[in-house]
Amino acid sequence: MKLRKKLDDLFAKNNSGAMRVVLFSKFYEELLRGYLEQKGYKVFPRKPKIYWNEIPIPKREISKNHKKLIEELKRKRNSGIYCVPDGLLEYKGKYIVWEAKNWVQELFYSPFSDSIWKFPWLLAKRVRYKDKSLPISGFLISWWENEPGLDDTLSELRQIVYPLTVDVIFTKNVLYECITNKYDWYIDLINEKWKNINKFFKILLGILE
Repeated sequence: MKLRKKLDDLFAKNNSGAMRVVLFSKFYEELLRGYLEQKGYKVFPRKPKIYWNEIPIPKREISKNHKKLIEELKRKRNSGIYCVPDGLLEYKGKYIVWEAKNWVQELFYSPFSDSIWKFPWLLAKRVRYKDKSLPISGFLISWWENEPGLDDTLSELRQIVYPLTVDVIFTKNVLYECITNKYDWYIDLINEKWKNINKFFKILLGILE
């Protein structure tokens, strides 16, 4: 519990949390890639694309939130060509689209239960990677932490995208696991970032080595 409290304090609004979130945002995707690889996912090196005009518009709306996704998809078709999710994964021969959000709610209020219905790529059936069109079996969303209403929203979303799957991992839990278990790749990554930042501040202080 002490470590979890420390992680909360690290990104607290009254403790320079916004500055730390910006710093963390520069490498948290790299951290999550390492974590997903450890969990058995193949993480492709480049980001994929989902073309709006390749997403079929559902013929039937099964809920108000489903309708929101459909309407958002129609808007995207009129205003853009494609979106670029944060990653493409392969697990047991199946392709999964990964999207990472690092919104600490105290600092950047955007609840999962509201934000998720603004992501029409969740209606996609295929993804493009290096000019290849690949079938999607599901989606993985990384979110900062669990929130009230998230489980109910996730349940509804799963019904909408079925037979595709949707799973969520919480970045704060990932950090807790990595710090507790001291994975070699994690320690190497943090030390690399630490040295980079230390060098930055040393030069600002006039410490030339």
